[in-house]
Amino acid sequence: MKKYTNILIATAVLLSAVIIYIAMAPTSPDEQIAIAHADEQASKFTPKLSYEGWGEPETTYRWSTEKKAVIEATFEPYDIAQDLTLQMGSLGAQMLTLTVNGEVVHNAVIDGSKKAVPIIIPKTVLQEGHNVFTFDLPDAASPATGDPRTLAITISYPEPFGRVTIP
Repeated sequence: MKKYTNILIATAVLLSAVIIYIAMAPTSPDEQIAIAHADEQASKFTPKLSYEGWGEPETTYRWSTEKKAVIEATFEPYDIAQDLTLQMGSLGAQMLTLTVNGEVVHNAVIDGSKKAVPIIIPKTVLQEGHNVFTFDLPDAASPATGDPRTLAITISYPEPFGRVTIP
């Protein structure tokens, strides 16, 4: 008798879970399509970018080539749903003031000569549509290697921005 009671309880629990799942699932095909589209868009992260004061892309990075460099980015709402990060390298220690849409988000020396330095861009300074990232680099200079360019920092290429992952 106890065996049948356990089977009845297990069946009732399973049936309850199925009913809850069905009740919570989208009821119309349009809702299912809308949810699938939102999930697909959220997984994409391809802002439109333009560069001023940056060199041509190298294998996996791009150098700043002036004392002031700008990235203009156009973001969709799903692009700015969380903080962003920039992975930067540098030519020795470099003073960096980074402003996003006129708001200072970083004002300190970075030294990314040995390993990449992550800079967090809070989502609170980002906006849907046009965003301006201004990198003021007063220590930019030509390297001792004879390269005539004025260099300071590198950013990842082809995509400089990444999303901050939440553990």
